Amino acid sequence: NNNPTICAEIEDSYWKNNCNFQLAIKNNADSQCSLITKAEQKSTCFQKIAVAKNDPELCYFLDQPDQDKCLLTIAKSTQDYLICQELSTALNRDVCRAKVAELAEDPKICDKIGYDMIKQSCKEKVLSS
Repeated sequence: NNNPTICAEIEDSYWKNNCNFQLAIKNNADSQCSLITKAEQKSTCFQKIAVAKNDPELCYFLDQPDQDKCLLTIAKSTQDYLICQELSTALNRDVCRAKVAELAEDPKICDKIGYDMIKQSCKEKVLSS
């Protein structure tokens, strides 16, 4: 059953959360994640749907370090280095750019990296692929 109102009829919080989680995942419905009361399960729900929809906005419902992992996963799958800018630290942003450059086989992305060691490594990997 794909009817989201069915979960509201469940009294037990454990089963209600599981119902909302399963419906959210099945329908890629992030609004259903908001109904989950258990923090860890709610976080997993948003993360799975963010990645499934390639929607970086949903990563902002997560705490660190999960938020950065979520953004990195989407940056890699979409090969969009601009998403890397949203990561929490300069090092994470540069590692993200290097991974995207490698996947996109685009040495120009390596030039956006601040840390020299990561920039060099990025160029070597991209040019050797």
